[in-house]
Amino acid sequence: MDKKDFGMRVRGARNSLNMDKETFSEQIGISSGFLNEIECGVKGTSLETVERICEFTDVSADYLIFGKENLPSTKTPIIELLEKFPPKYNPLVLDTLKNLENVICKVKADNNNE
Repeated sequence: MDKKDFGMRVRGARNSLNMDKETFSEQIGISSGFLNEIECGVKGTSLETVERICEFTDVSADYLIFGKENLPSTKTPIIELLEKFPPKYNPLVLDTLKNLENVICKVKADNNNE
């Protein structure tokens, strides 16, 4: 594993979540100083930390360690649209989608009763 490349990919995963080093390092259970050393390619890390990074960022270990993408993007237009919303809007978007689901279920039920 090339530590510099690994660190760049960890930084990219963190940046994609719009998180600062302090918040991200707290979430994955390491110090912000150690995260900085990882991201700069100065130090490697344990398998357990790699696993926590993968789980928290939803990035594969293959990508973090080797730079390999799992699969070509299979994102639907709906997913692409949802990803445009900043994370702070997640609760509002989720509530809106739940309301939409309720409306669709009601329409389907009404149509079945006709």
